[in-house]
Parts: sequence; C-alpha cells; structure tokens
Amino acid sequence: MHARASTNESGFSLAELMIGIVVFIVSVVVLGSHITSSYTSVQSQRDTVFAYTKAQAILSEVHSFVDSGAVEAAVDLDVLDDGIQLDPVLTVSTAADGSELAADHPLSGNVQRDGDWVWSRQISVRPFAALNNRNVRYVTIRIFKKDANGIDHEAASLSSVVNSVASSYPTTQVFDVYLLAIDSIPGWWVHMESIIPFVESAITDLENRNPGLSVRTHWITKSGYGRDQAYRPFTNETNDSYTQCDNVYYYPGKMPSGSASSYYYVPDLMRARMLVDGVERHGYDATTNPYPYAMADFYNHCMRYPQAKEFHDLRLGEVAARKAAILAAEVAGTTPPAELEDMSEEPTLQILLEEMISNPDDYRHALLVNLHGELLPTPPLRNYSDAAKSPSRFPGVRVVTHPEQLRAGRPGTAGEEDVRLRVYAYKTDPSSGVERVPAVGAGLDSGIYIEVMDVNLTDFTQANGLHPDCKILKLDGGISGAAYDTDFVQAKYVGEAPAAGEMHYYVWFNNPYGKRKYTSIFLVNTPTICTEVGGQGIRNNEQSRLYDLEYIPSCADTDATPDFSNNLGDVGNGPKNTARWVIEIGKDIWADQRFYMEVEPAAPATVNYDPNDTAEPDHALVVRTRLADLTSVNWSTTGKWFTPSTTPVEPENFSETYCWWADSPDDVPFTERSQFQGDPRHNPYLDTLDGDPDFPSGYNWFFDSLTNDSENSRNDYYGIARTWNRWNSALRQDAPRLFELFRKAISSTRSIYTTLTGYSYYYMGVGNEIGYDGANGYPSSIPTSRKPWGSGTSSTGYVNNITGSRCYVREGGSNYWWGMPWLGELCPDSQYSYFYGTDTDGNVRGNLMTGTSSGEFYRYTDYDCYRNSNNSAYGTRMYASQHCTSTRGCVSFFNNGTSSAHFNHHFSGGSGYPVGPGLEIADNYGFPMPSSVEVSRPFSVNTGGNGPTEYGYAPYSTSRFNAQIVRTFFNHPSSGYTGSGLVELEDPIGGDAGYIVVNGIAQTTTIGTSFIAKYCLLSMYQSFFETGDTGMTYRIKQPARVEILSPTEISEINNPTSIDIQFSAEWTRWDGQPYTGSTSGSFAEAEGELEYVIMYSPDIGTTWRYIQNDAVAVPGTKPTDASVIVADAGAGDETVNWSVPAGSFPEGSYLIRVECYRQNQALHYSQHQSKIYIER
Repeated sequence: MHARASTNESGFSLAELMIGIVVFIVSVVVLGSHITSSYTSVQSQRDTVFAYTKAQAILSEVHSFVDSGAVEAAVDLDVLDDGIQLDPVLTVSTAADGSELAADHPLSGNVQRDGDWVWSRQISVRPFAALNNRNVRYVTIRIFKKDANGIDHEAASLSSVVNSVASSYPTTQVFDVYLLAIDSIPGWWVHMESIIPFVESAITDLENRNPGLSVRTHWITKSGYGRDQAYRPFTNETNDSYTQCDNVYYYPGKMPSGSASSYYYVPDLMRARMLVDGVERHGYDATTNPYPYAMADFYNHCMRYPQAKEFHDLRLGEVAARKAAILAAEVAGTTPPAELEDMSEEPTLQILLEEMISNPDDYRHALLVNLHGELLPTPPLRNYSDAAKSPSRFPGVRVVTHPEQLRAGRPGTAGEEDVRLRVYAYKTDPSSGVERVPAVGAGLDSGIYIEVMDVNLTDFTQANGLHPDCKILKLDGGISGAAYDTDFVQAKYVGEAPAAGEMHYYVWFNNPYGKRKYTSIFLVNTPTICTEVGGQGIRNNEQSRLYDLEYIPSCADTDATPDFSNNLGDVGNGPKNTARWVIEIGKDIWADQRFYMEVEPAAPATVNYDPNDTAEPDHALVVRTRLADLTSVNWSTTGKWFTPSTTPVEPENFSETYCWWADSPDDVPFTERSQFQGDPRHNPYLDTLDGDPDFPSGYNWFFDSLTNDSENSRNDYYGIARTWNRWNSALRQDAPRLFELFRKAISSTRSIYTTLTGYSYYYMGVGNEIGYDGANGYPSSIPTSRKPWGSGTSSTGYVNNITGSRCYVREGGSNYWWGMPWLGELCPDSQYSYFYGTDTDGNVRGNLMTGTSSGEFYRYTDYDCYRNSNNSAYGTRMYASQHCTSTRGCVSFFNNGTSSAHFNHHFSGGSGYPVGPGLEIADNYGFPMPSSVEVSRPFSVNTGGNGPTEYGYAPYSTSRFNAQIVRTFFNHPSSGYTGSGLVELEDPIGGDAGYIVVNGIAQTTTIGTSFIAKYCLLSMYQSFFETGDTGMTYRIKQPARVEILSPTEISEINNPTSIDIQFSAEWTRWDGQPYTGSTSGSFAEAEGELEYVIMYSPDIGTTWRYIQNDAVAVPGTKPTDASVIVADAGAGDETVNWSVPAGSFPEGSYLIRVECYRQNQALHYSQHQSKIYIER
C-alpha cells in the first residue's frame, strides 16, 4: 500500500466509538489470555499465541493506515481484502517502493516446511451492516497454520471496526479508442516522443475528472509486417545522430544536444527487429519472441494482406497462449512464465484498415485518433508479390508466379472463369549467369517449384498427370539461337518422354497427416533469358526491356482487348509479356470436389469438397513459388524464418500469390484491389487496367507519366493511360487510393476519426520519412551523420526527404546496382552473404555497409539514382519525389462535392470562440476550456480551389462523398469558416457515413501540446454523443448505463444457496447525466438489443468467473460462448439468479460484475461492479 495524504477529516460517531471499544476489549481479553499462558503452554498454545500476535499486528497496521492519514480513498483500504484466498505474507506493510514484502521478511516472520509456508493470512474488509454506514468498515484478520498433511487450519481470528470511506465502484462506460502512433513514421507539428505521453496523461486526467468514464486504448504502432524478414534497420538511442552511421537502412533516433526534441524516431517504441547502437533488439527468442517481424516502410513493403493476416494470427495465438499460461500460474500460485517481448494484440495499420472495410461490425463506431498531426501515416502497400531468389544457389535468378487476374469468376455463377497463372523467370543481369534452370548441361535436379494449396490438380489416368480441365503450357526458345514457340503450347509431363533440354514438368499431390494438402508442380528447363531470335523474344534496347531487365509481367498488348497475346513468340520490337509458363486451372475442379479444408484431422485427407457447397463458397487460391535444388535438404521448405529452429531457411526463396475465385469484386480484400506503389508496367493483372469492370484503373497512376523526352511508353501497354509525373508533383505512391482506404474504413464502420490539429493531411508517410521544419523546431531539418547519404566518414549535416527529395539505395562506383523497392530488391546478389549473413553476435545483418566504393552503399535522390544508372526505362523520367501533399491533401482525402465546392482548409488566422456543443465540453467533463483560441487553419466543406489531379476521373468523380458540418465547437471570424467542428462524411454508394472531427487549432506552441491532446479527446467524445441525435440518418446508437441494484456491499447475505442479482439499464451517460445538453429526457434506445455478461471474482478482482458455469472470464471481452450471455428480458430491471452452494462459495468477500453489450457490436460497453460479503 502506498502512503497518501488523508482527505478524510471526519471523526468517529458515538455508535462507532462504542462498537470499536467493545470489539477492542474483547480482542484484548482474548489475546491477553493467550499471552499469559503462552510461556507455560505446549507447542499448540505457542502457535496460537503466534497466530493471535500476528493477527493483532496486522490489525494494528490497518488502523495505523487510517490514523496516519495514509488512506486517502476507499480503494486504499478495500484493496487489502484477500477474498477467499490465503496469503503467506503476514504483514500489510510494504517496501520503500510500494511492493509487497517477502513472506520471510522480519515484519512477516513466516517460515517454510517441506517447501510450503507454514502460516498464512486472510483479510476481509466489509461494511458494518448494523450501522448502514458506508464510511465504517468491519475488518477481520484470520491466521491459518498448515498441518503436516498440508491442510490449513484457522489458528486465530480478530475483527475490528475501522472508520474509512467505503469502496466505490462507479457505474462505468468503456469506450474503445484507437490511437495511431506508427513507430516507423514521424509526426508533423508534433514530436512523437512527447505526444504519446501527453495523450496518456490526457486520458488519465480525463478519467480522474470523470469517475465512470473509462478509456480502453488500442495503440496502433505497427504500419505492417515487412516482406523481407531479414531487414534490420539501424537506429541510435545512446549515441546521438551525429555519430558515424555504417548502415544504409537507418532511422535517426537520439538527436544532438540542444535539439528541439530528444529523439526523432523513438527506439523504445519500435518492436520490429532493429539494430540499436550496434546491438540487436527484438530478434528471435524461442521463449520471449518466437515470431519476430521486420519493419515495413518505404524500402520494405508490407506483406500482402492474406500473408500478413496469417502471420498476425500466429502472433496473436502466441500472445493468447502466454496470457493463459500466466493466468493459470497465478491461480495455481506458481511462478508464471515470462511475458513475450510484445504482448500487444492490436492489429497493424494495414490489417486495421482492411478489416474496418471487410468486417465492419468488428469496428463499428470505433474512435480513432491520428497522433501524427498534419501527416497521415499510411501502410506501404503493394498488391503483387516479389520474386523468389536463392543467390547462393542460383545467382541473379528470380522466379515468380502471378495470376492473370486478381479475381476469376466463381464456377457455378454468372461470369464463371478458369484461373490462369503466369510463371516468370528472369535475371538481374541478362548478360551473365545461367541461361535456364537447371543450367545447360546440368542434371535435372533443380527447377521452379510451385505449390497450389488446398487443391488436388492431379489425375494419373491422364497421360499428362493432370485433371482433364487443367493444363500446363510452355513457351520455349531463345537459348543458343533456338527459335521460340509461336505461342504457348501444352508442355510434356515427365512421363511423356520430353526431349533433352525441352521444357517439361513433374506433378504430384501432397497429402500430409494433419497438415495442409497441396498440388506440387516442378518446372524443368525454364529459360531465364529472352534473347531475340528472328524477331521473337526481347530485343536488347530500352523500349523492349524494362529497367534493362527481361521481366515484363504486365499485359503488353496494344489492342483494345488485352489478353496477354503479345508474348515472346511474337515478332517485333517493343515490350512483350515475358511469361514462360501458363498453368490453367479449370472451373470443373469445383464440381469434381478437388478442394480440401485447410485444417484437417491428423490423418490423410479423405474429405474433399466443392466450395459451392459451403456457407462461404468464394475461395482464395494460394500459390507458392520457389527456386528448388533437389540436392538440398530443405528444398521444399525454404522461406521459413526461425521455424522450427533458430536458423532461417533461405527466407528470401519464397513467393506467395493469390487469386480470388469469387462471384463479386467486393470479395477481394480492399487493400489488394490497387497497386498503391511501383511502376504500373510491373502490374501483372488484367482486371486492374483501364475499363475493366472489376478494379478499373487500379494500377499506380503517379509513379511516372511514362511519356517523357519524346518517348511514349504508355502506347506499348494498353490500359494504363492515366499516368502522371507524381501526385501533386510530389508523391510517387498512389495518394488518392491511400486516402480512399481511410475514407472507406471510416464510413464503413460509422466511426469517429480525428487528427490532433492543423492543416489536415498536408503530408503523407509510408515509413522511414526524415524531415522537419522551423515550426517543429528544426529549421534546417534533421541533423544526422551524412555517411548514409554518400558523404565522408565523419561528415554531418541535415536530411529532409519529406519536403525534399526521396532517396533510393545505390551501390558505389560506376555501372552501379540500385534498389527498386517495388520489386522487393533491398540488396544485390553480390552482397547476399553480407545482408543475409550473421554479425559477430550471430544475428542476421539485414543491412548494407555505407560508403561510396564498390561493395558499399548510400542513399541517392531517386531522380539522380535513376538517371545516372544503366537501368533505365523507356519514356521514364522519374522526377524527384517527396511526401508533402500540400493544400490538395485534404481535398483528396474528403473527395466530396464539386470542383467549385468541396472541403478545404484555409490559411486564415483569428480568434475562435466555443459555441454550441463546444460550450458543453467544459461543463460535461470537468475540463477547463479557454474562452478563446487562436485558429489559423479553419475549414469549410463547400469552397473551391486546390483540386487534386484525380478529381475529374473515375472512380473518384463517380463515387463522390457528401460532407456537411453537423456540429461546431469553435467558430472563426471569417464568414463560412469553422475553427473546430464535426463533419459527417457520407458514402452515398455504400449507404453509410463516418464522422471526422476537424480541428484548425494549429499553433501548438501557443496553446500547448497538452491542451491539444486533451481537447482532441474531449471533442471526439462529445462528437460521439452528438451523433446519437435521432434526427441524424447515420446516427450512432448510444451505450446504456448499467447499475447493480442488489446485492450491494451493505446487503446481509447469510448462508445463501443462491443470490438474485438485480440490475438496471438506463439511457444516460456513466454519471446519470444526459448524453448532451440537447438530449431529450425521454430519450431511449431499443433495450432489446442489449446483452449482459455477469461474472464474479473470489479474490477481489485477480481472477473472474462466469456465474453460469464457473468458467474463467475475461473482463471487458464479450464471450463467444452464448450460454454465458444473458439477453435483455424487456422493459424494467433485470434479475438473474446465481447459484452459490456453501461447498463452492465459502465465507468471504466477492465482487460481482455486470457488463452490458449491444448485439452485433464488439466495441464499447458498460459495466458496474459491487462488492458483497457472504456469511456462513
């Protein structure tokens, strides 16, 4: 117990004093008789004396807490209650730091016998029912001794009346708040190192001022899980950023002395695998970090959604198992296992946004706060897969599979289609290395290994070994002057006697016990070059190749019916699709029941099925690709990261792609429907081209115009006509698609979202942005070692890639390698042994050495890196990019209205005054509000100007949102402008709307970051209640206030066999006040939508159990077991009977807890607790 100053100045009443004297005299007489006889008694009497001495000592300690003023509030005394548990510590005194003393501490004096503590205590603290006075507590101390058989027997019992404030469990409403504080993305006009503690402080202050208002925080700190799991950026925590940096992938951490903040990036917030001042953090550990992950950022893009979700679920399963093990140990009184390094169960930003759209009920009415200020953090998404590589076995070779379409029409529905997979093999340098896999003249023990998961495509009654509706096609040629096939032709199965050097395949079905089933396809003699022969193949010029690579996965057709018909068999100049294999999976495999469940019992698969016969017939086909060397032990399991041993198994030799066999485009995850990043000529899907009905124009519009220097590359690729030299002449990623992702997530869930303040969405980050300006206290931007930017070893200076140029990583010297993040290329094969090798501590480096010589690397502005290299592309200029969306960012985010009337911020200073609901904030939350604030970024929803590039094009022009200001908190002197208010953003096509609290209060240095953090939360809460207005079309249903009516802490409960728990649900705030000043006194929601979960705790809140079955309960988590959920019985109070047989519920204190949820809603709930005492 921590000592606190007393705020209770009342003394004892006469009745209390009389009772106290009687109890004290009885206690003294009893104790005295034992003390008198103790010196001549036998051992049992000495034990009794010891027990009563300890009981009296503990009782005296309890009194001393009151007499000394150490007890400030009820919980400080009631927390001593042990419930029905026994505690071996025979004192309630604590160590200097407030921690509990050891059982054998001199003040406790306990001893052990055969490994067990001999003595134990049980303290009960309960109201004195006879007085019906909540300020009087009746404290009982029981001392137990364990006999030789391990059974505890009561040896002493003393009680006393103690005057204390009674325990208080206010009626409570719990709100789920999602706080976006991405560790790999900076803030703007906020310092991430300070805004997080400011917000935590603001939440604590808000809860302290409003007992019963509870905030359940969900810190979203991860952007995503990086694709290359070896990636390990460097950051500095002890040494400042001027210290020489020898790693090219780098996050500046600690700032030099005298800087405006202590840190730029905050190493302590990062949970990805990092190198911090030369020491690895968050690497693999079998006990505390079995699933480490790599940072996702500008260089290392997010895993694709299905893979990210699978990985996230693995991490969640580990967290759940560890929490269960810890809880079980606590209940058993044994030593709990260590916590994981990262016990967070929160999703990454990528998964959060996807699931808000795909599964909106899970996030209905979420409260979201972007803590990055004027910068919008976005996950570095990309919807096509990187190639597999094995530089140690196949230097320079890449292999990858892409479906021709993201979605194929589901068999049995209108528009049913076959799935067609295109397989590519290419080299990073077409002029060197092997010309095919396996190499010419080598044995047939290497090739491209493909797994088609959860389906059996084989039929060995057929000569080709395949199901009759499946084919494997090949396009051979180009090696040693051999002519190409004129088009794709049926390849031979190995049993069909292919000729020497001929492209052919093996196929078999894998049916392992208790694991996923899959079809294996082994492709042999695949060419890795596309040398021109007789006009066929790829001509060695800039127009025909792409970045000097013979890898063109996009449709290079030039007619209006793109179908990949322009391939290597065609004659002529210009780009051609370079696939060497096509795998056709026919729709008949559905009716033939060739699918297998992902999870099978530990036996060979015997149950195959047609997905159309299931509740969710759409099927995501999973296809894995590797470079395989059959002489290697792990040839079929590469791509494993620290599983099952501590050594990674070629994690880079793995590529996984997906095709959704579905009846609607909406069945494809939203984050998979657009390219987001990268060159549109690397977009492999037909259904993301212009004019396609599924995902029209889903490629990246803003990588480059592709029409530069009198060269027009767009004409060589049908269906990518919408290309520009960066969005707003700044961003190379598809900013409008990323804005759309947030817009859809907010509206689909009818959530309330806010940024802290300022000019909304003026910047956009995807990870590893570096930069600030004078408004952030860094007028020259970020001070750092310049070695990662190609300067000398000890050179220092400033870096800004937010309003300055973004950089790619390049090798030193001439004819250099440079990394293309959109192809997943983080290091050249020449540095494979360094990047994927281990450091002196045995950890995978995942980085490159800085310097300007060959074999060393530095960051070079994207424009210069590209234009000075040999890896150029026809029609491509690649002007310098940055991350400032400027004044067009907010217009693009809202995408509302018309070209002359839409959302805008304005540069217009002036004093703003609280109005309407803004006046209620101070009164409703006990929070002092200034009478006026300086508003320098007011907004409107119907003014013109700042139109973004995409504004006049579909899908943005055809899916315009509607925006209206529904509440104003602070006004602005300029007519038509608002200083702070609530905007309803309606999606008329989706038939829903979200709400955005817009705050134009920008000068944090004027009014303080602390105020901004608190006001941000308060305005969001007020908005939540305001949106309960029954006049709103897209209103938010309000939470009920639930209160336990009986039993209470003063109820006398004598020898019960059951207890009726009675509680009420009312339509008010937690404190019984109306939700808003305009809420009608007759306001009510539909009570029939409420559900209740009732639990009890026998140990005053340490563990909880459901009253129906005694199963372990988790407070604040709606159970999946319907048997412990109580439906509302109708109007009026609710009564639920609780069976409490004496054999299971001995005398002691218990907590009862009633939680109230809304049907089909996972977030926000109400609860009330009551402490009772059962007498036996």
